[in-house]
Amino acid sequence: MQNLINDIGRERFRAEFSMYYAGIIYLLILNRISCGFTREEMAFLMG
Repeated sequence: MQNLINDIGRERFRAEFSMYYAGIIYLLILNRISCGFTREEMAFLMG
């Protein structure tokens, strides 16, 4: 039973983290559009 509870917690963390990551990517793309970052600068920022 404890394994089941831990797995649910991990899945929720993954979902929250992926939404957080998607938000960061979205903001980086908006900054590129508004501030005029080059493709190379954007690749550096995204890792």
